[in-house]
Amino acid sequence: PFRNGLTASRAVCADAAVYFDPYDTSEMAEKLEDAINKSNSSVYQTKISKGIERAGMFSWKKMAKETLRIYESCFGLRHN
Repeated sequence: PFRNGLTASRAVCADAAVYFDPYDTSEMAEKLEDAINKSNSSVYQTKISKGIERAGMFSWKKMAKETLRIYESCFGLRHN
């Protein structure tokens, strides 16, 4: 994936993305052109593999369980 270089994007995508300065349209265009021209390169194939692996780390079910655990912790609740 292509992501702006802001902190939240880096936290989610780690090294599985190509980053760009969101305020620099020239840099964004350069990164996209690079990907189109070099899409079969080992660098981009590695990013694709890492992206698929990284996506497996996130799910709605996992997020819901973690949110519930935090609520239980904050309010002293126990879920059985």
